[in-house]
Amino acid sequence: MLTLLLSAIFASETPNCLLFENNDNYVHIDNDPLKFTTRYTLECWFNVHEFADSAALIDFSTVLLLDDHYFGYGIYTMDSNRIAIRMGNFTRHFELIIDSVKTNIWQHLAITYDKYKNDENVVVFLNGQVIQKADCNIYLEYPETFRPYGVFLGAYYDYPYIKSFKGELDDVRFWSVLRTNDEIRNSMDIEIDPNATGLAGYYTFDQESDSLLLDLSKNENHGKLENMSDSSWQLSYAQLAVVQPSDVSFDRLVLSWITSPSFNSYCVDLSPTADFSESFSGFPVSDVTTDYYIIDKIIPGTYYYRVKGHFEGENPDDEPWTDIQIVSTMTDAATAIELIEFKVLPVKDHILVTWQTATQTENAQFILERKTQNSDWEIIHEISGAGTNSKNMSYEFKDKQLVPGVNYSYRLSDISYSGTVTYSNILSASLTENIMDNSQTFTLDTVYPNPFNPQISILFTVQQETDILISIYSTQGELLDVICNTHFQAGKYSFIWAPEDIASGVYLLKINSKDNFTTHKLLYLK
Repeated sequence: MLTLLLSAIFASETPNCLLFENNDNYVHIDNDPLKFTTRYTLECWFNVHEFADSAALIDFSTVLLLDDHYFGYGIYTMDSNRIAIRMGNFTRHFELIIDSVKTNIWQHLAITYDKYKNDENVVVFLNGQVIQKADCNIYLEYPETFRPYGVFLGAYYDYPYIKSFKGELDDVRFWSVLRTNDEIRNSMDIEIDPNATGLAGYYTFDQESDSLLLDLSKNENHGKLENMSDSSWQLSYAQLAVVQPSDVSFDRLVLSWITSPSFNSYCVDLSPTADFSESFSGFPVSDVTTDYYIIDKIIPGTYYYRVKGHFEGENPDDEPWTDIQIVSTMTDAATAIELIEFKVLPVKDHILVTWQTATQTENAQFILERKTQNSDWEIIHEISGAGTNSKNMSYEFKDKQLVPGVNYSYRLSDISYSGTVTYSNILSASLTENIMDNSQTFTLDTVYPNPFNPQISILFTVQQETDILISIYSTQGELLDVICNTHFQAGKYSFIWAPEDIASGVYLLKINSKDNFTTHKLLYLK
């Protein structure tokens, strides 16, 4: 049996995918290695031909028909060009909707889930970029029903009815570990080690047509094709997507895309219009063998480009284009500003961010972003630019929404009138825990009970009239709740915090006045 499987795997180097087009098409995979409970990563390349409600790309779930209560996990198409991420157990279920998904375009989708993260348990990636995050603290359960037990590719089996996906699937990966953004982005277009840690199921589809979909992972958990024929195996144009160019100037563009080693060459098309009603002079360009294409001496402006992969022997006119990417030249100098200085400095209860510029050329806007080790970049400050001038300009921002002890990274981007973004270097800083000024305006008396559930009392004394802000943060520095933001007279005060829908874990209480602040760790137990 092993010899036959190895022969099937290596008999064909053609990059195949599976086409699901009939109402009863699906692949059934045994459940044991893919029955995740608290953590997983799902990855696949998909091409939706038609959006049907609750048809599955990947499904290991059951549903109670009376109240749409989902069990297990799955990825489903919905009407109006939407995709749903679902999971649940006997007491709770969760659904996250991705809107405006395009048809007849190959795209890479990845979902990560970790029950034990304090927040952002679910993260959704499209073509290697984070597009949505959500909280979902669920221990997954899989009750048996009348339907065959296990994972289904290409259909949701709501016994005795089958809701089939209309489209193509390729390169499906199941992980029992949480994959990082870099790991997903760097491996989505290449073959991976079948023995990689945490790889529970690996289906490349690159095999001769067969009644089995071969699992290349060490589990050898092969899927069985149901109601599908040799014609279901199709040549795959997955693992190809355009990306935002990073190399642009006044009259130069470098168009970029994700590549696959399967293609013999690429065809690049450029247009001044989003609908490609006309192509730019000299385009499309065929027989490109790199993952980029350089255009020099182009008229400054905004353009649109797309790419198609070519297989030798195939008709280029029949091969599909990728999605369309917009790109703009810079309307003048290579950068919108000349940045002299960019600094971050911890100052008592905030971090002071300063920058200075020497000249500005069509400088439309500055955007300041911040991140922690466990979070992605988020915008914390925006300010209009200074246009075009040769004056030295100084800027500053006081970042006060911080938790002592957490390391924060900052980057500055300047945006030109044409929309070109240029980033600064990245700087980091953190506040010392529990900094207190000698001229204290308040003291934290007691916090009890701690650990707590369902509520905790916060008692403090105000020595002199002042404004006080009381906030709750996660250990990653995310603001979760504001208990009060009020002007107080001298005296003793108390507040109660009764959180809802948060996971068990450590949280940080922070109390600010104008002159000092303090933090205190809280332990919430369910």
